[in-house]
Amino acid sequence: MMPEPVLHPKTRENITEFVKNPSHAVVLTGYIGTADLLHWVSEQLVGTTLDTYPYYAEVRLLSDKKQIGIDQIRELAHLLSLKTPENRLRIVGIIDAHLMNEEAANALLKTLEEPPEHTVILLTATHKKYLLPTIQSRLQEIAVIGQSDEQELAKLPITDTVRTLLRATPFERLTLVDTLAKDKELLPQMLDIMMYMAHLALAKGGQGAGRWQQILRSAHDAEVALKNGGQTKLVLTKLMLSL
Repeated sequence: MMPEPVLHPKTRENITEFVKNPSHAVVLTGYIGTADLLHWVSEQLVGTTLDTYPYYAEVRLLSDKKQIGIDQIRELAHLLSLKTPENRLRIVGIIDAHLMNEEAANALLKTLEEPPEHTVILLTATHKKYLLPTIQSRLQEIAVIGQSDEQELAKLPITDTVRTLLRATPFERLTLVDTLAKDKELLPQMLDIMMYMAHLALAKGGQGAGRWQQILRSAHDAEVALKNGGQTKLVLTKLMLSL
């Protein structure tokens, strides 16, 4: 079986409780190691390696595709309609569920609305908010933070830029809009790191949760606006004022 992962105590506690009393569907959210953790949790649920367990199935992005499609989810739904011998537990893993297109997500929703017996559906996603609201409401969430995540984050050069922005006053941030708008590659990375930092902070809990929720919401809104063709300077201005 897979070696036990190194996790933050809060994540470990949540995983332990889930394995003892699994819900029918859970999403593991985070940026690092969620797929490996899904496999490890699956092995804990069935008590053996996935290589030798016949009732584990997995969906992930195909190498030649940009999204997880409805055909993949339909195949999964058909599999779930089949009973296992002696009602043995069936485990289904969906890696990077946030990459499902809308049709695939709606198809999965039908399964989540009427979950099959003796089945656990495990998903991974960078953040729960990237899933349809109707899917979010039917999932238990376990935020994944490894003990080394903060060290890995600190190694990224852009992290210092993001921290400087978060410490600055709104006026100081506004003075940087023109400079940041010129670098089309830097901005998406900056937003990603901003959301990552917020995700780590919220997973740990403690003081400042409201502030980090606002940062996460603002960065996510900016990312969506840019993907929908919003003007970079306008998106940045709104972001700088809302942080």
